[in-house]
Amino acid sequence: LLAIAGLSCSVPNLESASCIQAQASLKKLLSLHFDKGFEGGPRYKKQREEYITDRLKGEIDSKSGFDYLTQTNDPPKAFRIGTCTENGNDEVSLSVLLFWKDDKRDEQREVNIMMKRIAGLWRADSASGGR
Repeated sequence: LLAIAGLSCSVPNLESASCIQAQASLKKLLSLHFDKGFEGGPRYKKQREEYITDRLKGEIDSKSGFDYLTQTNDPPKAFRIGTCTENGNDEVSLSVLLFWKDDKRDEQREVNIMMKRIAGLWRADSASGGR
């Protein structure tokens, strides 16, 4: 009886399977990026390939001195993945909140990351906003 009562009070997940999968992939990419990506090195570039499209790889590599994923030259301290909008069966747009917080600054910006499902894997394809 207690188990049934506990189940009836659970909050259903309103996100689609596509959004959940794309968010998980983007979280892995951004965690890797925040850990190793701002400096760029060859090991990071190899690891990120699993999470980005070839088109985005070319875009990122052509913009030296500018962090394409966060749309800034000023690396944020943290991120949080926000809302998901489905644009079709194999494409979603995810909002990402970026945070800068220290003794002198408390700022937040939003960027949008377009994710595409390619061969069953969700990969980042573009980034916009945040400036």
